[in-house]
Amino acid sequence: EGRNERWKRRSSSRDRRGGSSGMRLGHPVVVFFAAAVQAFGHESVVVSRRRRELGRRPLSVVALCHGGGGGTTTTKKKGPLVVAAAHVDLHHQEEQQTHFLVDAVLRTIQWYDQRLRHSPFATKIVSNGLASALGDTLAQTLTSPTLDRRRVLAWALTGWFYFGPVLHVWYDGLSQWEKHLVESRGTSKFNAVLAQIAFNQFIGASVVNSIFLYWMAVTKMLLNVAFDGAPLAFGTAFAFATTQMSTTFPRMMWLNWLYWPIPTLLNLHLVPLRWRVLFSNTFSIIWKCIISIVTSSSMTTTTPSTAAGGPSAAAAA
Repeated sequence: EGRNERWKRRSSSRDRRGGSSGMRLGHPVVVFFAAAVQAFGHESVVVSRRRRELGRRPLSVVALCHGGGGGTTTTKKKGPLVVAAAHVDLHHQEEQQTHFLVDAVLRTIQWYDQRLRHSPFATKIVSNGLASALGDTLAQTLTSPTLDRRRVLAWALTGWFYFGPVLHVWYDGLSQWEKHLVESRGTSKFNAVLAQIAFNQFIGASVVNSIFLYWMAVTKMLLNVAFDGAPLAFGTAFAFATTQMSTTFPRMMWLNWLYWPIPTLLNLHLVPLRWRVLFSNTFSIIWKCIISIVTSSSMTTTTPSTAAGGPSAAAAA
């Protein structure tokens, strides 16, 4: 009993001196306690020290928790800290903002799914054009202090009239081929997907990327004619694209083989057919940024004769 009395006197003496033996804010037990309160469904927990209000007096750890029935429960424990609930109104405002963003995303997805069901071809074309324009805008932001709007327009037109239609037909064809391999030849779905990836990366990518170089050269030449009144120079545009086939095309293919196999595997194996172009467009934003940088860097090193003709003059940014 004497020992217990001495222990109580020492404890009360420490409390009167300000609780020097208490746990600090970053103590693992305090952190675990706050995390446990949050984990059991309470609204929020904020840990703070009330030095100004209570001075050096012994403090209490108070957890104000939002109960399941709409009330509050309070528990107390000795120590130098106070665990106080955050303002409920502020928390509700944050929740409302989060719900608003989630609802906006869900509404956008539902709207896009409706567009896909009613007009899949046009929806895929528009989304690919926007992704292409966004990718080139990102590339210019990273490499140039100014934005060449004509170059962004050229990429948007390429997405609308080249990449969008090609991807629509391409994924439909791959889906039919997968169906033939699985149903007619008894190939497993995963092996069919691997066959599609190999065909897509070595045959499809080579054809699409090579045609893209000629398409982009002609598109920029036509924009120069429309905006600057430059003469038609199809020969110069084709000569420029042919030069890029020997200088830029190998780099494009190496980057393509490094970037696209994993997204293509996920796309063909997990994504429904009507959503595959959108999934591809999501990754193609970064891809368009990459090839925009690669092709524009080669355009800045062209000879004066090709730059005078038009396609590289519009692309030098």
